[in-house]
Amino acid sequence: MEGTLRLKNAGLKFPYLNVDYDFEGESEITLLQQSFILEDFKLLDTKNKTRGILKGDISHFNFKQWFLRLKIESDNLMVLDTENEEEALYYGTAYIDGSADIFGLTDRLTIDVNAKTMPGTIFVVPLKDVETVDSFSLIHFKSDETVVKERQNEIALEALKGLTLNIDLEVTKDAIAQVVIDEVYGSQLSSKGYVIFK
Repeated sequence: MEGTLRLKNAGLKFPYLNVDYDFEGESEITLLQQSFILEDFKLLDTKNKTRGILKGDISHFNFKQWFLRLKIESDNLMVLDTENEEEALYYGTAYIDGSADIFGLTDRLTIDVNAKTMPGTIFVVPLKDVETVDSFSLIHFKSDETVVKERQNEIALEALKGLTLNIDLEVTKDAIAQVVIDEVYGSQLSSKGYVIFK
């Protein structure tokens, strides 16, 4: 294949992160042999109007094996906007200054993030189904619900196979981290600070 695709009124959505990006202006994809080359797509998040750049290429072998080599760069881009739900392991809103590289075969992806948090970042971890010391028992009986949860965990772990995530994140004093201990009574731990995760 050879040629050019011009995209108008197009975008990209990441449902798991609940972020939706429009491609500003006309975006071009160059078709060259078995590759789709993305030429500096200008990203605009549809909710808060933060911006970034997406570039790279997506290659394939006869439309069967797909290989990604993508990079997202920004000095302030919303990358997370999720609500608290029954099964949520985390939720919140996150803005970053930095880059994310996504590369590899689609069944063995590597994601490298090198960024720092920006103002407006709030990351919440709700503690659900936590047992207190008083309710701890030395004998545990497995119920059908326990078996179902164990199977769900196995499925989730299977889905993550082949994914490598490398994060170099500087959490600035503008970011807020919360651990919600009791949602009913509003018990929570909140912190602000400066941390570097590698």
